[in-house]
Amino acid sequence: TQQALGEIERITKSISGIVEQASAPEVPAQRLAVLEREASTLREQLLRTAKTEALDGVRPLQGDPIRFEAEKELGKTLEIILPNDASRAFDIPEFAFTNKDAIINTIVTVRKANEQLQKLRDALAAGQGELQKTALELDVASQNTEAAQASVRDLDDALALAGNTGVGIRRDPEGALGSVKEIDPRALKLLES
Repeated sequence: TQQALGEIERITKSISGIVEQASAPEVPAQRLAVLEREASTLREQLLRTAKTEALDGVRPLQGDPIRFEAEKELGKTLEIILPNDASRAFDIPEFAFTNKDAIINTIVTVRKANEQLQKLRDALAAGQGELQKTALELDVASQNTEAAQASVRDLDDALALAGNTGVGIRRDPEGALGSVKEIDPRALKLLES
């Protein structure tokens, strides 16, 4: 999506340059026709670029939602929906450089397209921020899960050791008091930590 946005930005800048050339005073009609064709070609390229698919077949610039599910670990689904202005070529109409009014209207439309492109970039940046935040939460949840599993294992080991020690004490309570040195070294290790 970032790459497609970069391409769209390049295209809109090229269109802006063409429109500037067309708005210059005393441009011959033949040159205006060439500029019009070039701008129309770029508009078509913009529409094709907006249809770019992500690896999973999602077309975020067409308004398809981008989903990231972390339900198992976090119980959370992140959904990002970008504005689909690119799918409409940012409302840039077919080019007609036949008169100055048409050129001025095109200039205004291209400026609006650049503003919409910036909003799209901002929305993408916000979505990336949310994605990074969710990924961080997922990482913390994973670490917490690992720590909890380690604590459960340690507790299981301690309970098993305590059970074995309890059996030994019940069998010979007097001997147990006198034979502290025979206590399993793992029990002493647990008591130290």
